[in-house]
Amino acid sequence: MAYHIMDWMKKAYENTKTCVLPDSYAYVLFNWIYNVLQDDARRCDAFMGLAMASIRTCVLKFPVRSRTAASVSFGWKNCLIALLFSSIFSLAYLLAQQIVLVDYTEFEECYEQFPNETFFEVYTTMPSTLAELNGFLYFKLYMVLNAIFSKIIPAVLFPILTILLIVELRKIEESRNRMFSNSNQNK
Repeated sequence: MAYHIMDWMKKAYENTKTCVLPDSYAYVLFNWIYNVLQDDARRCDAFMGLAMASIRTCVLKFPVRSRTAASVSFGWKNCLIALLFSSIFSLAYLLAQQIVLVDYTEFEECYEQFPNETFFEVYTTMPSTLAELNGFLYFKLYMVLNAIFSKIIPAVLFPILTILLIVELRKIEESRNRMFSNSNQNK
């Protein structure tokens, strides 16, 4: 969320200036790292949601065997595994791009502020040489695996786990109603 605020502030500041310089190397690097971290957090969110849904279902389905699944250390281990698995994809995304110097651009309107310099470096992110190998095979493989693990599998498993959780909750409710029925309370 902070990135959007910073980007808005940068644009608002640039609107007040007559001389708007291209993004610096540090800003492009920050933007690149931010995109990688945002990608990691988005994917990790889906993985942790799946882990939470599966743990809830297992704890209800196997209450006697699920003491370890209900412990705090088990939750921390699950979070760490989800973060590490997600970070593997983010590292692959990081390796697929690089920051390059595109051009030197002349800004004549900036001559008053910078009389000795009218040419400024322009940086951007582009696909890395690793991503470009074999007709972008690395990048295509990353996109396919990312789509499968980050989009398709969670989209399929969330409804399945939800249905299983609802079924288990109904079974528990039925057994509780049978246990507290009038005939059982008399016994």
